[in-house]
Amino acid sequence: MKKVLLKLIATTLAIFVLLATFSFTVGKHFCGDFLIDISFVGETDCCEMDHSKEVKTKCCKDEITALEGIEILQQHSEKDLAFKSQQFFIAFFHSFVVDFESYKPKKHFLKDFSPPDNSKNFQVSFQCFLI
Repeated sequence: MKKVLLKLIATTLAIFVLLATFSFTVGKHFCGDFLIDISFVGETDCCEMDHSKEVKTKCCKDEITALEGIEILQQHSEKDLAFKSQQFFIAFFHSFVVDFESYKPKKHFLKDFSPPDNSKNFQVSFQCFLI
């Protein structure tokens, strides 16, 4: 179970790093206040208002949003972390990884144990009767 969880976390983090390095653009074509076309690849289609020569004011506009990816991934070493951060990571690792690995429940079964003999009648000796 633990190995499967660690592999799942490692795969998820690898996918996050891969997606962080991608960059793409989103093109939007507006005619007035209305969104006419969105394009993730290539250029957006123009509406009929751009082609008509009767309209003297230009009400159409194109917006291009560029989402840049990370160019250089930074690698940090232990020396870059503050002392308090190192203490936190050590405590976290020790409490959640080391303790769970070393914990093994002890199995004590009392198969051959017989109950003690009750030679005394406690109700008579303490004179405690239910009436």
